[in-house]
Amino acid sequence: MNTLKFTKKSEVATEQHNQEVYKEKVTKIFDKNINIYIPNNLSLFITNVCNSKCFFCINSNYTNHDDSDEFYYKSLEKVLNNLSPEEFEITITGGEPTIKIERFVNTLKMCHDRGFHFRTISTDGLNLLKKYNGKEVCEYMVEYGAVHNISISRMAIYNNKEIMGCDSVTDTDIEKLAYFFNNHDAEMRMSCNLISGYVDSMDKILEYVDHYQKLGVPTVMFRELVGIKNSPKMIDVFKPSKEFKKIDYIIAEVYDVEVYEYKDYIVKHYIQKESHNTSVKNTSFRNGILREGFSGNIIKKFEEE
Repeated sequence: MNTLKFTKKSEVATEQHNQEVYKEKVTKIFDKNINIYIPNNLSLFITNVCNSKCFFCINSNYTNHDDSDEFYYKSLEKVLNNLSPEEFEITITGGEPTIKIERFVNTLKMCHDRGFHFRTISTDGLNLLKKYNGKEVCEYMVEYGAVHNISISRMAIYNNKEIMGCDSVTDTDIEKLAYFFNNHDAEMRMSCNLISGYVDSMDKILEYVDHYQKLGVPTVMFRELVGIKNSPKMIDVFKPSKEFKKIDYIIAEVYDVEVYEYKDYIVKHYIQKESHNTSVKNTSFRNGILREGFSGNIIKKFEEE
């Protein structure tokens, strides 16, 4: 999907990966030799349960039923033990992964103890300030190294409930979380989809950016929806004014990136491109099944005993 990212110049961190450099490798996962993109993004679906009811959610076809904790931990352990931390990075997602706080925290520890790097934590943020065994959930994230791309979903400034169908994390809590993560060298960001009638124009994008960066959030991202009829397209919405000065254009394997300076921001426009490379760029683990991508070939399927 096409993406737009605003980051305060004072907070711009080194990109985790050099997009111009493409790496691939044939690696053995369980009994299969698979040509993978390195680093490969392994999405761990901690739970199918979600407090939101977003009409655009790619996970809406899954039930709210989860496997038992015993089966989840045993099968996840086998997956992690068969993958190399040098080749795979972890994205924590769901459902809403923090609904099952114990499973969320234990998953962070399992990945950390085996040396895996976390790429993204995808959450609505509602439970990050909740206490578990005497510590807030956000404290465990820092303890176990889940400090990159802490992506909190909020689709509108004021009427988010109309879209997500649930209460959203408050501005007060966002400010608390931003303060905590900023003071622990963690990268928190707000994540918003382009949706007709909500954030669907350049003016609304800039209003959203200004609102959340006043709360201390250093990075704000916008994405266009895929497969949703009549949803706004980034090419139609992102209309940079003369205040946007283009400073770079990066040609990469999956995305080309337009880089701008805008006031005290660095703005990156990620333009998805067709790739003819057949290597597996993403893998996922959900309900005891490790597969290529989110719905691709099954690599390994575990059965409850």
